[in-house]
Amino acid sequence: MKWLIDAIITLFTFKRYRIGKEVFRAPAGWKLSCLAKTRYGLFTGIYRCHDIRPPMGTSLYLDGKLIFEDTNGNETIGNPCVYEGQVFFVGERNRVWVWRGDGLQALRRVDYATHVGIHRGKPVLFDTSDNRIACYNVLNNLKICDIPGSGIVTASAPYGDTIIAASCDGGGGYGGSDGRFIPCKDALCLCGYNGQLYGSRGNEVVRVEWDKQRLMSIETLPGKITDMQVADGKLFVTCAGPDQLWVMDRLEDCALVSDLGGKPIGGSVFHSRVTDGYYGRSDGNQTAIVYEVL
Repeated sequence: MKWLIDAIITLFTFKRYRIGKEVFRAPAGWKLSCLAKTRYGLFTGIYRCHDIRPPMGTSLYLDGKLIFEDTNGNETIGNPCVYEGQVFFVGERNRVWVWRGDGLQALRRVDYATHVGIHRGKPVLFDTSDNRIACYNVLNNLKICDIPGSGIVTASAPYGDTIIAASCDGGGGYGGSDGRFIPCKDALCLCGYNGQLYGSRGNEVVRVEWDKQRLMSIETLPGKITDMQVADGKLFVTCAGPDQLWVMDRLEDCALVSDLGGKPIGGSVFHSRVTDGYYGRSDGNQTAIVYEVL
């Protein structure tokens, strides 16, 4: 019965998407790290690594206007988390910030963290130190639990009373606050959609079946998957090298939206992002560009 309902919904909500005009271009050599459409506008994060030119740095823009810049050697700001009108950001080897409409307010310092998620209705931070991932309540700094794994958490999703985190660049995989763990190389993404959990395994879109502790392959893309977000009732997925944007419907059918080319990438966990109405990538010159999605 659920399959029939999904088929009917897909039939009446089917839409062909396409890439529109360019709306943002970073200074040369500054790559994309985060992208999020919020009630305040479009946030775009960029960063410069030591492998391009020193010094390392990170910047944040709102609707194309620079609102934050750090050239003190700190690293990437990951995708933000929206909670009750507040937008939480976290930058690796830097700190957590919150935007409430009148500038960024600095909160606690972190070690290796790029992601804030939602657990039991509250914003939580995943910080890795000494090869251990700890989960903290952002509002009161209290530690909630340890998460299995030892990499940097790049995404998370709630599953009942459990928070599940995707980690990479170490003992990567999908770790839960219930103590369970599914090992997985390049587990960069995790997203709830249509009552299921979906993640990435390198260049594969996978269904994360937590109760059965397994990953089921849905679609293999030609490049490494770097972001996965729900928008317009669909699951949008980006991959890098080639730089492509894909969309998946409730029946788990995937369709290509755009192919902008590009070479395969290595260990980078960022590179391309998607949010409601926008798609961003780092081009062949390692420069962030953001486009409309129509």
